[in-house]
Amino acid sequence: MGEHGDAAADVLAGWDPAGPPPPLDGRAPFPTDTVVAAAATFAGLTLALARGGGRPVRRALAGALAGLGTAVVARRMWRLPG
Repeated sequence: MGEHGDAAADVLAGWDPAGPPPPLDGRAPFPTDTVVAAAATFAGLTLALARGGGRPVRRALAGALAGLGTAVVARRMWRLPG
């Protein structure tokens, strides 16, 4: 059958979804969602303050919330486990 039909070429051969978990090296995974949320919040705050005008505290708060909301929607963070 050629190289595409060989069982040895199957990347999922022997994979068991109920098997043992991968070995842990003691380090926590990189918190990608946390970094994205913080960066988007800061970007929204900065853009809102750069816009100018009155009431900078309200603008900063609205910009930060808009940035955080955008990150949550973009990364679909509400679907994260636990």
